[in-house]
Amino acid sequence: MNPANIDNILQWTKIWLGLFFCSRAASSVLSKTYRELDEPQKGYWSASLVSNLHACYVFMLAVKALRETPSFLTTTNFQLSTPASLECSMCFLGYIGSDLFFVLWYNKKWGGMVATLTHHIFILICWGLFIYDNNGQIFALVGALCEASTPFVNCRWFLDKLGMKKSPLYVVNGLAMSFSFFVFRVVGFLWMGTRLVAQREGFAALPIHSSVLYLLSYGVGTTLQLFWFSKIAKGMMKALGYGGKPVKKSD
Repeated sequence: MNPANIDNILQWTKIWLGLFFCSRAASSVLSKTYRELDEPQKGYWSASLVSNLHACYVFMLAVKALRETPSFLTTTNFQLSTPASLECSMCFLGYIGSDLFFVLWYNKKWGGMVATLTHHIFILICWGLFIYDNNGQIFALVGALCEASTPFVNCRWFLDKLGMKKSPLYVVNGLAMSFSFFVFRVVGFLWMGTRLVAQREGFAALPIHSSVLYLLSYGVGTTLQLFWFSKIAKGMMKALGYGGKPVKKSD
């Protein structure tokens, strides 16, 4: 990998780590709710704030790259990449590296640790290859666009901790979370499969280890998105009054 790219990734990792500790310091002063949380939840609170910042920023980087080079969406060239797409990929990879540190630190004290750990490990592998081989950038960009759903997922947790689970805002956020997750993560990942087929000629020219890792990462990623969306859909149906256990009538 280009040493400059490694430096760029590490710089992003330092930025996201720094923002985590800044959010901890600020939240301890500004939020009474934060101060009442236990240590793992305080860590999750700060990680979620940083996650929201990253999601918004990397989404804008992906949109910028696609606006500059709209042919990303239609090309059959697996090798197509631009400085803007690589910058987006490096920002994303730097964030995942920083978040992985906290996932490992808090371990099972955070819910869904196994799925999150699996997700992060395969992103490190796949995005590392995207940057190292300078290819597959449309898949990296769509992966960044998937972050559009992240603020709604995090806000659901924040609203719960703020005691707003019964508020209309909680319902609206839940609907926005479900819709954005389905559009960007479920449809987006399935659409990536069609682009992989369209770019099969360039993909077939890759070294065997790269192609296997790409396919494995895509399979695991798609499975995780479907798994998470199934949980979201069940929660939404329950919130709307469907799918619950039937109430037995008394004689």
